[in-house]
Amino acid sequence: MKSLRIRSYSVFGACPEIYRKRVAHWKHNKELYNHEFLVVDDKDGRLGMCPLRLGVSTTIYEPSHILMYGGKLITPIKNLENNDIVYKEKTTLGLIDRIQLEFLEENADLHNENFYESNNDKKFGYVAACRSFDRDENKDIPIKDKIEKLKKSVKDGGYLYIEYYISLDDNDLEKYPLNSFLRYGEMKEYFNSNDWIVISISEEATQEEINVMNLESKPIILGRIEVRRKKEKIRSEYNKRKPRKITELNKCGVVQINRRKVRSYTITGVIR
Repeated sequence: MKSLRIRSYSVFGACPEIYRKRVAHWKHNKELYNHEFLVVDDKDGRLGMCPLRLGVSTTIYEPSHILMYGGKLITPIKNLENNDIVYKEKTTLGLIDRIQLEFLEENADLHNENFYESNNDKKFGYVAACRSFDRDENKDIPIKDKIEKLKKSVKDGGYLYIEYYISLDDNDLEKYPLNSFLRYGEMKEYFNSNDWIVISISEEATQEEINVMNLESKPIILGRIEVRRKKEKIRSEYNKRKPRKITELNKCGVVQINRRKVRSYTITGVIR
């Protein structure tokens, strides 16, 4: 008799495709497969369940007691006939419930605490933070410190994936405080090319999926970045290189030109 394969689902929507693909190929990478995952502010397992299903050792931090252990939440439910949203108090599965339901306890290391205030200095092959900066538990921690703590958790050659929200009005510090919301184009500045390779970055307006953290499904600007830390040997060789000089001849002689990389970002969708 075949055993039934049980699959649970997060109330925060599906994993983003870029993250899911990286995890799916993880087991085929002999160099990385034995490295552990770290997922920060994972809520009910939106990102953490993926590596656990592959048998990868995964450390997960989630400060909310309800999201970790389950409980009652005001949950939006969409009526498929007319697309109206109805709000009901519903008992939802917590992260631990989902892990036990799928028999994934063996490789899970769970922490019901705030990662950014923890003393964890262990390094991981893959670190992921799930819309973490704007949470109430983290609002008093400078955003630079949060990003630096995530970066320090990544091994040489390891990956870092961050989902984050971007301010819709940089002048409205009450609604979009600096500790919780990045400014447009700011994230890439935290990753210098000597130490990091930016694999992909996107910042665009989107209609977020209905979930318990976004009950009204308001338009948002959502950022996603995936980077890889360069290995020590590669970083050392990179830093030894002499900077290239770009010159231009004109009537006055030789003139030094400083070229700057220009980053362009596009916004699609409705912004209010």
